Amino acid sequence: AKDMTSLTITSLTEEDILALDSMTALEVINAQGCRDYEQLMALQKRHPGCTIHYTVCLDGTEYPEDSTEVTLTKLTEEELGLFQYLPMLTRVNADGCTDYVLLQQLRELMPQCEIAYTLPIGGEEYTTDTTALELSGITEEDIAMIAYLPKLETVHMVDPEAAPEVLLQM
Repeated sequence: AKDMTSLTITSLTEEDILALDSMTALEVINAQGCRDYEQLMALQKRHPGCTIHYTVCLDGTEYPEDSTEVTLTKLTEEELGLFQYLPMLTRVNADGCTDYVLLQQLRELMPQCEIAYTLPIGGEEYTTDTTALELSGITEEDIAMIAYLPKLETVHMVDPEAAPEVLLQM
């Protein structure tokens, strides 16, 4: 077993990691079914020359560890913590996802990553790269949504329906 160059695992404990130290010829570990991400990261640190293949399940889809893009229609708090295990990720397509608070948290967790989604404001759909809005009859709900447009610079309002104190908080 010491001269094995590849290994397939579905779970990983600290004891397993120690046992794998004796397998000095190991080059590839296939761990696609393994959800012990912390242990996989620890194993990678102990065996930097070994390639570890694993997947991360987000919104019901399995993404390989080297994924650069994922697509979501929903996001959970539990899934937020999984994005760190996709180190090559540069874009999250989240059109249709309405978990705006979680998407905002994801943006803060992954500042290097583009998080793209659309927001309904004033009866129209706006993308996350929107820099200016011209709205009429803006409501308090619309104002709450504006906070989720990260690149927004200007808002022009005509006959806002929202209370003046709400408008001043923008």
